[in-house]
Amino acid sequence: MNFIKYIAFVAFLLVFQNVMAQEKGKGNVNIHAGTMLFYNTFSLGYESFDFTKNLQKLQVRGNVKTGLWTASILDANLGFQSAAGISFLYGNNHKIEFSNDIVFHFDKSLKHNGITYIATTYRPFIGYRFQNPEKKLILKLGIGWREVFQCGIGFKI
Repeated sequence: MNFIKYIAFVAFLLVFQNVMAQEKGKGNVNIHAGTMLFYNTFSLGYESFDFTKNLQKLQVRGNVKTGLWTASILDANLGFQSAAGISFLYGNNHKIEFSNDIVFHFDKSLKHNGITYIATTYRPFIGYRFQNPEKKLILKLGIGWREVFQCGIGFKI
């Protein structure tokens, strides 16, 4: 039942993002990776247009991501995760970014019975973002909870 609620929530976010993007502009797609040595993540996501287009240096953006995680403390394990969140950015080309995500974790069953919901967690991130308004490339570096070191690359749509 939790899995159905999760799918409905993600579908709602994607539809909402697409409708809003048609009205105000386009966002960007990004690839994100994080590591804490024994816990690693890799995800693909969409970040919305800037909700505060009239403010000069401040940006607020929504995002959705989905990808894989691996953990290997005593035994290697693999699962997938999806996240929805909001980012606050300050600056011109060189920005300070603070991001908050709610992450849904799923694990492949150890008994090979399918996919099992594990937990919903909070993932903060603080870092640096280079985003020239006249170019398509976006670069991110920072630190956060769960994945201590995080980096990403994105492309404006």
